[in-house]
Amino acid sequence: MEALALWETRERVDDRRVALNVLVHSPRFVCVDGLGDLGYERPRTAGRPRLVLLADGSDDVRWWDPSMGAGPAAPADVPISQELANDFDRLREDYAALRDRSLVGVGDGFDLYGDRIERSELEERARELWRRARHEIGRRFAVGYLGQGMRRPVWAPDDLSSDDEDDDVAF
Repeated sequence: MEALALWETRERVDDRRVALNVLVHSPRFVCVDGLGDLGYERPRTAGRPRLVLLADGSDDVRWWDPSMGAGPAAPADVPISQELANDFDRLREDYAALRDRSLVGVGDGFDLYGDRIERSELEERARELWRRARHEIGRRFAVGYLGQGMRRPVWAPDDLSSDDEDDDVAF
């Protein structure tokens, strides 16, 4: 089997691909002539580069370029204010401290209920820092957020559904 991309549709604002039409065929039954004569150069767009804040519940809060052109990058490697970079560092430290306490175990003062509450508070802090980053660098970058349990990034605060914000885990 072979695949041939026929055409794609992209967003004007941030150059995200929103549709792709592909011909999947067997070369034994379908012959596509003239492919060597076709040249394709992707048009240059004025779209903003994209960054996604990955806050997956680990102490490795980081930025990533979803086009796979760069990344991962530490929060301080992105042109944000020193105050916001410091807040990201504190978030990373707090996630690491929570992880270290959870490794100790239930018999040594670890509280599963308290862990879930603290994790929820850290996730809310991560979302708030993302909102602040969008405000600071939103003119230069399309800034997305990918939190714990999310399958794909969101690009606007309104895109965070109640399912993404709530813990559906039973205690």
